[in-house]
Amino acid sequence: MREFRSSLGDALGEIETGTLTGARTIVVGRAWWEAQSSTEQKAAQMRCADAGVQLSVDERLSRHLVEVRGDEPPLSSELRT
Repeated sequence: MREFRSSLGDALGEIETGTLTGARTIVVGRAWWEAQSSTEQKAAQMRCADAGVQLSVDERLSRHLVEVRGDEPPLSSELRT
């Protein structure tokens, strides 16, 4: 399973409500991630942990998309937060 959403909040909202099932990892664009404050980053990491998904960043992913993935392996450019 590999799907895209327009924001981290949208992806997490669907996972938390059970609309999107089978998600194991959410990948955000590195430029977008680095533009977030440390408080926002920690809140996102905690929310992902509570939802049971790993949060990763990828420098090749657009800041306008969020990738939601099941059990597929990570890309070589992907880093865990």
